[in-house]
Amino acid sequence: MVSNGSKTAFRHVPSRPVANRQPVKVDVFGLVIRNLGLLQLSPIFPYTHDGAIVPCMTNTTGVRGVTPWHFFHDNEVKETIVCLVENGGAMKSGQIMLLANNHGVGPFLRDPQDPSNYYVGLITIRMGNRPEQTEGIVLRCHKCNEVVYARYFNVKEGPARKHYPEFYALRYYLESFREFNRNPELRICKKCGAARPPEPEAENFGYVQYTRNIDVANRGREAFELMAAKLAKPADGASESAQR
Repeated sequence: MVSNGSKTAFRHVPSRPVANRQPVKVDVFGLVIRNLGLLQLSPIFPYTHDGAIVPCMTNTTGVRGVTPWHFFHDNEVKETIVCLVENGGAMKSGQIMLLANNHGVGPFLRDPQDPSNYYVGLITIRMGNRPEQTEGIVLRCHKCNEVVYARYFNVKEGPARKHYPEFYALRYYLESFREFNRNPELRICKKCGAARPPEPEAENFGYVQYTRNIDVANRGREAFELMAAKLAKPADGASESAQR
């Protein structure tokens, strides 16, 4: 907020860019092309530091035969979601929602198995200034709604990445669903005895591919730079000739 004589004006853009964080213009629909699948959140800007407001693009497409999914996301920081465009979506274009700290996550499509249906939206979260920010995945019994499985994690903690920062929440999605799927005892409701089916872990789901590809991108960049450094270093003989 700045004062302008007798008037007070709100300035949404800082007078000068923050060092190392230049303003970025993004075509959100262009990002859809690079999205790896369902249930992937793609930060649209390269800034996920402490205090950052992080809008993430998410898109869902109907897939024939896809396993229905629904789980609860527990977050200590509230999220907002805006539907940019949809066809057969559970939200309508332009609709904005402030999500509860504990909220359901699903395909946002009336018919998740209809390939003509799609949804493109932005989910925005604020990264706190503390070194720990807790989120959780909660799975409930399909029969009695009792909590069957819950896992909480620090979304600021994960493998160190030199070149491309990782959005760690997706790694914990994968780890949580794999833990749940690989232990049949975790899927049995302690209240009514019903078994919850395994969670989707197929190639249609972006968190699976993202977790793999972020590792490849960083390892590949590191190997490429080492190779380039060796090629740029002159041979001993050539160095001696240059000195003479």
